[in-house]
Amino acid sequence: MADALTSAGYISLTLDPNLCKTAAQTATIQSNLSISISGTNIKPNPSTQIVATTVNVSATYSLVFTNLNTSASNIPTQSLTIKVSNLLNYPSVLSMSYFALSTYYSASSVDLVANANYAGTLTLQPGSIKLVSVTSTATTTYTFGTLSI
Repeated sequence: MADALTSAGYISLTLDPNLCKTAAQTATIQSNLSISISGTNIKPNPSTQIVATTVNVSATYSLVFTNLNTSASNIPTQSLTIKVSNLLNYPSVLSMSYFALSTYYSASSVDLVANANYAGTLTLQPGSIKLVSVTSTATTTYTFGTLSI
């Protein structure tokens, strides 16, 4: 973060629409995410609101991190690590080409401090397909991915 945030400031992370294509992925985002943020004066597990949104007419979600500060003072300029765990991946390598990260100085959405859009490719590792037995049908086992920013 190139700018400090007030104790009421917040961060918004918009996920790649490829993470929200299936009903299983959407259900996981809505009920099973684990969020952690590390940094100076930052609570490791902030309050997170999951907001449905669109990116280029594709449905996705924004994760809004509030109640970040451990004190009443400002959150200083620093590097943060944000981890979003338990994202449900396709049962193959998923290449993502989009995410957006925004920081807001105060609780107001007009106080946008910085906005970053990722241009490139991020890759989550594949799930696996297992045969239960010779006489049964194949079952798909999905693995969860962690997006670290």
